[in-house]
Amino acid sequence: MLMAVLCNSLIGAVLGMRFKVRVLFPVAPLAFAVTAVIVGLAQAAVEPALLAGVLAVLMIQIGYLGGLLTRWSVVAARTSPKRWLRSTPATPHG
Repeated sequence: MLMAVLCNSLIGAVLGMRFKVRVLFPVAPLAFAVTAVIVGLAQAAVEPALLAGVLAVLMIQIGYLGGLLTRWSVVAARTSPKRWLRSTPATPHG
């Protein structure tokens, strides 16, 4: 179950670096279903499968946030800081 949670976190990070938040709407139910089925088949119990599915959705969202912050920091590092222009004293025209 730990491996499934970590994989979902990495998937969320990749999604966060490439896509907008709308991608989570189709991915979250899919991740829940796939993870719940895999863990359910491996452990032959319903409760761990449901817990794994909920954790999968949660970790995709947390991973998405991490990927989003990574994308934001990379973009912020690429932009050069604004250089302040030295102002000159105002002189009256006349």
